[in-house]
Amino acid sequence: MDLGDLMQLLDDTSNTTIRQRQVFFKTVKKKKETFDDYLTNLQNLASVCAFSEKNNMIRDVIILGIQDKKFRNELLSKPNLTLDKVISECRLKEAEDIKLEEKLKAKKLLLEAKKKEKDNVKEFQATLNELKQCLNQTSERIKGAPKPENQNMTKDQFKKALEQVKSTRVNMMASAPNIFEKINNEPSTKTNKTREKVEVINCQKCKTTHPRKCCPNFVSKPKFCINCKVVGHLNNECPNKTKGDNSKRNVNQQNSRHHQNTRHNIRGTSARVIPAGWNPPNQHVWQPKSPYSDIPPHSVHAGHDSDGDTIYVGRSNYNGDWLPAKVIPRKNTAYVCWGGQEIPVHTYDVLCGIGYSWQPGFAGTVPPGAVSAGATTSGEMLYVGRGHWQGSLTPGKIHPSHRCLYIPYGGQEVRLDSYEVLIRAPALTWMPSSGSMLPANAIHAGHDSDGDQIYVGRAYHDGDLLPAKVIFNKNCAYVCHGGNEHVKHQFEILCGTSYRWLPASNGHVPPNSVEGGRTSNGEQLYIGRGHHCGSLTPGKIHPSHQCLYIPYGGQEIRLSSYEVLTRM
Repeated sequence: MDLGDLMQLLDDTSNTTIRQRQVFFKTVKKKKETFDDYLTNLQNLASVCAFSEKNNMIRDVIILGIQDKKFRNELLSKPNLTLDKVISECRLKEAEDIKLEEKLKAKKLLLEAKKKEKDNVKEFQATLNELKQCLNQTSERIKGAPKPENQNMTKDQFKKALEQVKSTRVNMMASAPNIFEKINNEPSTKTNKTREKVEVINCQKCKTTHPRKCCPNFVSKPKFCINCKVVGHLNNECPNKTKGDNSKRNVNQQNSRHHQNTRHNIRGTSARVIPAGWNPPNQHVWQPKSPYSDIPPHSVHAGHDSDGDTIYVGRSNYNGDWLPAKVIPRKNTAYVCWGGQEIPVHTYDVLCGIGYSWQPGFAGTVPPGAVSAGATTSGEMLYVGRGHWQGSLTPGKIHPSHRCLYIPYGGQEVRLDSYEVLIRAPALTWMPSSGSMLPANAIHAGHDSDGDQIYVGRAYHDGDLLPAKVIFNKNCAYVCHGGNEHVKHQFEILCGTSYRWLPASNGHVPPNSVEGGRTSNGEQLYIGRGHHCGSLTPGKIHPSHQCLYIPYGGQEIRLSSYEVLTRM
C-alpha cells in the first residue's frame, strides 16, 4: 500500500466518523419513545463515534434535546452535572409526566361522563313529558272528550313510547341514581315556576327508585312470583315451593338462594368461584411501588438472585391474571412468569407485614394459611412459593391445577415440583386455663430444675397483669411481684405459631416483641426467659427496671441478660 492509498483510507475513515457523529447529534427523543430506549440508542451511536469524552457528549445531546425549557433550565442550573445525574432527573421527570397524563385522562373521562349524564336527563325528561301527554289524551278519550285533530296517537305509537320510557328508565338507574331529584329541582324553561313534582318511591318490588306507578316490572304486567319475589314465573310455577312439613327457615333460605341465582341470570353475569384456602385481601398489605421508589418498610423477603441481588414478594396484573412476582429493587423492576416466558413488569405491588414464614410443599399442594397473590381469569387461586434454581432462591406462582411451582428466571418460565410455600401464621392468642389441660399450640418457654416443662402464661396480681410460668405437671402458674413468687390457679396460656426467642439485656426488647401484661400505672411488660439454677424460666421484662424478673423458689429473681419472645 503506497502513501496515496493510505491517505485515501484515512479520508474514508474520517468521513465515516463524521457521518456517524452527524447521526448522533441529530438524534432526538421520539414522542412515544421511553427515556431508557432513547438512552440506549444514544449509547449505541456514541460507541462508534470515537468520542474522547463519550459520557459528556451523551449528556449534552440529552440536555439539548429536551423540549421542556423550564426543565432544561433547571438541569443547566445544577452544579457538577454528570451523565448519571441527568439520567436520574430525566427518569423522574418521565414518571411525573406519566402520572400527569393519567390524571388528565381521568379528568377528561369524568367530564365526558357528566356531559353524557346531563344529556340523558334531558332525553328522559322529554320522553316523560311525551308519556304524560299520551296518558292525558287517553283519559280524555275515555271520558268522551273531543279528540284534537293534531294530537292523535295510535295504540302502536303508545306502546312504542311506553317501551322507550322503560328502556330509558333501566339505563338511567345505572348511570344517574338521583335523576328524579334533578328533574324536580330543575326550573322550567317556559315559565319561572318550578316543574310539577314527580313523586319518587323506593320500590320494594323491583328494588329500585322510580316514580309512583312506573315500576318497570309491572308496566307490561310480567310474571311475578310472590313466594320468592322473583320476576319470570308465577307462584304455582315456583321451583322453591315447599311441600309437607318443611320449616319456614328452610323455605326462606331456599328462596334467598333462588333469588340470587335468578338475579345473576337476568343480568347475564355469574358469580365468581372462590376456592377453599383463599385469604381475603384485607389480611395482607400490598403496597404499590414504582420502579424508582424505595422498597416499603416491612417488605416480605423472598430470596436472592444468582448475582446476589435481594428479592422481595410482589404481585402484578398481566393479561387479566393477577400473578405473584419477584421484585428486585436493584434492577428497578419486577418479573412474572406467563405463557412459558419471564415477563418484566413496571407496575406492581409489594407484600408488607410481619408474621410470614415458609413451609415445604410439593406437586401443587399448599398448607393452611398459604398466601394467595391473585387468581387467573378463570378464578383459580395462585399462591406464593419459592424454589432453588441455578444458585438463586426465586419466588413464583404455585398453580394447584398444574401441580407445580412456576418461577420467572432467565427469560423463561421454569417449572419446579418441590418448593416452599409462603404462609402467615394465625395471631397469638391467650386461652383461659386452670392447669387441667394443655391447649393446642401452647408456646413452650423452658423447663424447671426438676425437668417439668414450662409454658408461657399470664395472670392478675394486685392490679397488675403479669407474665407467668405455667407448669401443667403442678396444675398451676407462678408470677413474681414485690420480691416474692405467687401461685395462681386461674390464668391464661399463650398459644400460636411463628415465634422465636432473641437475646437482649438491661430492659431492652427487640422489634415485634410479645407484650405479656401491664402494670397498674400502664407500663408494658414483655415476655422473657432466663437460666437460673439449672432451669430455663420465663418471667416479666420490666423496661423501667432494666431487667428480667423470674419467679423461682418462692422469690423474685432479677436477671440482666435474658431472651425475649418475638413474632417472626
